[in-house]
Amino acid sequence: MLKKEAERITGGLSKPGKMPEGAYNIPASACQTGQILAKVEGTPCSGCYALKNRYRMPIQKAAMERRLKSLTHPRWVEAMTTLVKKKKHFRWHDSGDIQGVAHLKKIFEVCNNTPGTMHWLPTQE
Repeated sequence: MLKKEAERITGGLSKPGKMPEGAYNIPASACQTGQILAKVEGTPCSGCYALKNRYRMPIQKAAMERRLKSLTHPRWVEAMTTLVKKKKHFRWHDSGDIQGVAHLKKIFEVCNNTPGTMHWLPTQE
């Protein structure tokens, strides 16, 4: 698969400052457990950084929504594998979290397809 097609299918990668090789983010507002924990002082999700700052900019919000919608695309695993395979390090969800078992299984498939990449998946789900 060509990189351009992979970007079209997945919505492309995000570029957080602390991850030089990119990441994949979706809206923090879509976090299932995080929506609850964000309201509980002292939890990891209270004061969530992904609900403020640059994550609130319209262009960022639109990109994260595209990525969220892409999760059901039948070629998502193949497309993500194309985008991640040459990276040494990759972060999942600098914003957002796992949307369910099907999403997690797809991430596992991408990880299995990219053994030369160290994957980082912080989660509250």
